[in-house]
Amino acid sequence: MRRACAGRLVACLMVGIGALEAVGVMAPGSLADKPLHQLFIALPQPIASPLKEALPQNAEAQCSYQLMSRNPDQVYCIKCPHQTFGLRVFNRTTYATRRGVYRASLAGALGLGPEVIMSNPEVGFVLWKWLAGRVLKSPVTSDDVRALTQQLRKVHQIPAQQRRYSRHTRIENRVHHRIDELMDMGSTVINLKSLQKSVDRIVKNLEAGPDVMLHTDIHQSHVLRTNRGIQLIDWGDSSTGSPFDDLAAVSVFFGLTPAQDRDMLTTYFDRPPSCMDGRQLFLKKLLVMLHYSLWQLRQAEKARGLLYQTRIKPYKMFSEWIQDQGAQTHFSGNPALSRHVALLGLKAYFEGISSEAYRQKC
Repeated sequence: MRRACAGRLVACLMVGIGALEAVGVMAPGSLADKPLHQLFIALPQPIASPLKEALPQNAEAQCSYQLMSRNPDQVYCIKCPHQTFGLRVFNRTTYATRRGVYRASLAGALGLGPEVIMSNPEVGFVLWKWLAGRVLKSPVTSDDVRALTQQLRKVHQIPAQQRRYSRHTRIENRVHHRIDELMDMGSTVINLKSLQKSVDRIVKNLEAGPDVMLHTDIHQSHVLRTNRGIQLIDWGDSSTGSPFDDLAAVSVFFGLTPAQDRDMLTTYFDRPPSCMDGRQLFLKKLLVMLHYSLWQLRQAEKARGLLYQTRIKPYKMFSEWIQDQGAQTHFSGNPALSRHVALLGLKAYFEGISSEAYRQKC
């Protein structure tokens, strides 16, 4: 009965997907560089003053900047003649700001992320040396998978006493939060109460495991291939939770094959993966995909009136979207496209909970 219901929902989703006409995807825009002195004027004095001292001499006259992101934090790229820097100005609660600053500094000190030059958790900013490298794009090689997995092992092995400003979170809790958000918004795209029940069934099959330090926001734009090897950037959402949350995000957002999933688990555990390892990864992947789909749906619902004012390029499968968009998967900038991607992800989720792999027991 449950399988039949899932099948009907998939069919309904396919109708919604087919109804979206498309001719082109709106790409995120890019802003021109501006003189650095304008940034010094715009920034609060407790940030601008130490920034002037940390940057090279005559930086105000010789350097430029570009705003890279404004939500939830402002991220700037500061370009000087012989060095490029990154600046993140946090716009979160006091505790979340302290955690983000501390964990970015910790990752840099341990060689897991960009080298931090200066930070202040009370004021809420981090200045780092911009990493020269390219985003790790799908499809990835087996060597890429192993290198990224080894970096995650190092992150997850950071001792508890170093994990200050802890925030415990698991992907299943984040999914429930997204469902609650959509309920509050009055979304009717999907039966959210039924969806919540399906998530509860998955959670009952998850194994309790150790809490480790997580990156928490793994996707293609946050993994760089550099001359220092694979590096993880953007530690603002770092938290504490299940290691499978990070591993599942790697598998989903890099489009790993089943063989690469096994290779990742073998590298991570330094042994052949058990049946339970594989099952935990499969269930967590479903939740990662669902969370991402609900996040995209929220973006679409927030701009509901614009949904049908923009034309988009259609995709037939969620994996096709990941493969095609790479590092841009989290930045559609188009409510109609966000809705389309959300429907693709929801379709893949319901196919997953209707599959033989979901019913497998260990």
